[in-house]
Amino acid sequence: MATGTDPAKRLRSDLFTEHVDNTHSCQQVLKDNMHALDFLQFYRRTMARRLGKEKNSENLAGTQARYGQYLQDL
Repeated sequence: MATGTDPAKRLRSDLFTEHVDNTHSCQQVLKDNMHALDFLQFYRRTMARRLGKEKNSENLAGTQARYGQYLQDL
């Protein structure tokens, strides 16, 4: 929307286009959130398996460091 433009004077097609753009942005945020939730569920399952398998504290620390670095790289 242009600065200083009265919404009542704008063309209906402009308002529709802005609405579609806003809807698309919201849908993209929801989609990104779903991807993040899927990853976190995968991470939790994977770490639970690793924690159960790795009794050695060195191996456990290495696994945590690798996954922590992966999260930072996202």
